[in-house]
Amino acid sequence: MSETCRNYGKFVACVLVVTFPTTLMFASEVCSDFPERGMIAHRGDGADFPENTIPAFLSAIEKGAEMVELDEWRCKSGELVVIHDYVVDRVAKNVKGKVSELTLAELKSLDVGIRRGEQFRGTRIPTLEEALAVFPKKGVLINLHCKTGSAGPEAAEIVKIQGRTRQVVFMMDSFEDVLLMQEKCPWAQIGWVAPAKWRGVNTEFGEGWWHPWNEAQADKIIGVAIALKVQYLQILFDCRLTKRQTERLHSAGIKTTYFECNDPAKMKGLVEEGEDFIFTDRFSKCRSAYESAIRR
Repeated sequence: MSETCRNYGKFVACVLVVTFPTTLMFASEVCSDFPERGMIAHRGDGADFPENTIPAFLSAIEKGAEMVELDEWRCKSGELVVIHDYVVDRVAKNVKGKVSELTLAELKSLDVGIRRGEQFRGTRIPTLEEALAVFPKKGVLINLHCKTGSAGPEAAEIVKIQGRTRQVVFMMDSFEDVLLMQEKCPWAQIGWVAPAKWRGVNTEFGEGWWHPWNEAQADKIIGVAIALKVQYLQILFDCRLTKRQTERLHSAGIKTTYFECNDPAKMKGLVEEGEDFIFTDRFSKCRSAYESAIRR
C-alpha cells in the first residue's frame, strides 16, 4: 500500500467523527445548463445498441438521458479509448486480448457491433476524444468512469480542450485517484465509486468493513465521501440510502449516483429516497416509471 493511502487512512479515521462545513456547491448551482437529477444511461443506450459506442451514446442523448456514462482505458499506443472491460473478449467476435496490450490501430480494426446483430456490423471502439465530441455541450452530463485511474488528468485535459469542464464528472475508484485528480485538476467535478468491498486503506473498520450493508455502515461511507470532498458519491447495487442520509450528503454538496435500476417498479423508491442520478441498462424500459415518480 502506498504512503499516500496509509496517511489518508489515518485522516479518514479522524474525520468520520468531525462535522464538516457545508459550503460546497452542487454542479447544478455552478452551471444551470445541466440537469440536477435524472437517469444515467449506463454505457450509453446499451440495451438497444452496442455498449460504449457512438451509436449507443447518440441514442441515449436522443432519448433524453440526463447523464450518460462511459468508461476509459489506456491502450498500448497510449491513447485513451472507450470500453468497459480491460479485455476485448466480450465485445469483439473471435478476438481476445487486453486493451493495454493492443494499439489503437489494432483496436480500431475490431468490429464490436456484429455480436449484437448484422445491423451493427462495422461499429468500432471510439477514442475518448471521439466519444465526447458527439455530445451537445448543454443539457446532458457525462459520467466518465476512469478505469485507468492514473490517466485521469490526461482525460481531464481532453475534456478541457473540448470545453466540457462543467459537463463531465470524473468517477474514480480509489482514494489515490481522487487525490491525484484534486491535485492536478482542481477545477474538475469528481466522484468516488464506493467499493462493494473496502479497498485501498486500512482503517479501524477492517477489510470489507461495510458488509453487510446497514444504516450505520452507510453513515461511515458518507463520512468518507465528505472527507474526500468529492462532488458525487456512487452507491453500488442494493446498498440503499435513507432519506436522512441523502440529505446529509446534499448538505455537504455531494450528489448521489445510484448503481443501478433496471426494474421500473424499483424507480419510485429510489426517487423517494432522494437519489439524484440513477443508473440503468434499460433506459427505454424504465423511463416512463422514472418520469412518473418524479411528478409525484
